[in-house]
This record gives sequence, structure tokens and C-alpha cells, in this order.
Amino acid sequence: MMTRLVVLSAVFASVWFTGWSPAWASGSSECSNGTLQGTYGFTRQGFNPAAGHVGAIGQITFDGDGNFTGLQTNVTEATGVIRSTFTGTYEVNSDCTGSGVSGTTTLDLVIVNGGDEVFAIGTMADPPGAQRVVNWVFKKQG
Repeated sequence: MMTRLVVLSAVFASVWFTGWSPAWASGSSECSNGTLQGTYGFTRQGFNPAAGHVGAIGQITFDGDGNFTGLQTNVTEATGVIRSTFTGTYEVNSDCTGSGVSGTTTLDLVIVNGGDEVFAIGTMADPPGAQRVVNWVFKKQG
């Protein structure tokens, strides 16, 4: 419980101190799946009861039609370094929030700065009965 509180506090603090604004506040009237299009670099940090602290860096490419592909270097206390690829789907709401699924991971996200950045939180029951919570930050490349 304390870990969740610390993770959520860190997310809220990073959002507060970076002064982000929803994508619609920087000129676009609303968001859609097409708002997420192109390649983003990302970092991910969190905790998995089965693996301890987790972190990753990588690239994710959104196609603008609700699909994504990516590659990552993932590190956990339990397994060390693992390089992998992943795929998934996403849906963006008009208010610049959205959701995604990749394997057994579910994401809730918010698009900021006109689509140049995305903040997300991912959850997965891993192992069953325990909840993994991971924060993602995506920044558009190029």
C-alpha cells in the first residue's frame, strides 16, 4: 500500500511541476486516435511484487489508427536485463485521455503538449492477487 502511495505521489508531483497542459489547450480542439501518430521515446518505472523494482527505456510507434508496436530494454531486480518487442492497441477520447492494452498490461493515459508527450500508468495482476503498477512517460521523437 505504501509503495502505491509513493508511486502515485510521484506521478502527481511530476505532472504538477512540469506544468503540462492537455493537448487541446495547445491549439487542437480535441483528440482522437490520430493524435498519437509517430515514434516516441519512453521511460518506464514501477514495482512488481514478483520481480521487485522495474524500469525500462525504449521506443513505441503509434499508427494513428489505434495500434502500436515497440521495442524496449527492461530491467527488474528478479530477472536483470531483457530486451524485447511488444504490440498493442489504444483508444483516445476527445478529452485527450485514453487507454491501451498490450498483452496482459492495461494502460490509462493522458496526452499533453499537443500530442508531443503522453503520461500513462500501467497495471497488471502479476502474479494473480498482486498488482503491478508502472508509470510511463512518452516523448515524441523528431
